[in-house]
Amino acid sequence: MQRRPLAPWLLAVALVAASACTGVPEATPTATPEGQAVRPAATPTPSPTPTPLAAEPAPPFELAADPVHVLDTDNAPILSTEPRGVDETAAEQAAQDATAVLEAFLNAQYTDPATWFSEAPLAALLTDGAQQALGDEERRGLGVLDLDVQRVEPGPASVDPMVTMHGSTPRHVTLTFHAALVGVLTSGAEIAITQAGHAVFVPDGHGWRAQAVDVTLEREEEP
Repeated sequence: MQRRPLAPWLLAVALVAASACTGVPEATPTATPEGQAVRPAATPTPSPTPTPLAAEPAPPFELAADPVHVLDTDNAPILSTEPRGVDETAAEQAAQDATAVLEAFLNAQYTDPATWFSEAPLAALLTDGAQQALGDEERRGLGVLDLDVQRVEPGPASVDPMVTMHGSTPRHVTLTFHAALVGVLTSGAEIAITQAGHAVFVPDGHGWRAQAVDVTLEREEEP
């Protein structure tokens, strides 16, 4: 435990019939000998329609909330009173709980084919107020992207938690995090994505939720 000071687009290919007014005389049909059966031309076998490949689930991200940094807001030193002390067990539990929410978000947003790159995972990450404040740019920063993904390979991920404590009560958990992955699109192209930044979690009626998020999302696509 470490302490820190305050700080088909339907390509419309039209099959155009040859004009009857080209000036080329019509071919004379070949006479069929009487009594000879005419065999119809063989009907070509249509090519099978390729079956789209199903999206593949990916291994999950795993975040470890260790070490946990604690910021004590007790003003006893200022008031020259007896310090109340910090409940380190409560601080560690708060850090683990907030980290579990962030980990679940990263896996829902980037490794689960049912929800990846959609808005669905945001509800479990953000407070109601934070969700209402999101614009299109903020949604893209949180991974809401228009991508046709076939599979994803998670890369390294890390988290550095700081818990703001007031005596035995955790008030905020700030998670500084980083997560990287490589996705393969259905076109065969690869896209590298890195998300990093800070999320400030507060306890609400749903457990710990992020009240403020400051993140960047970098993406690099290769053919």
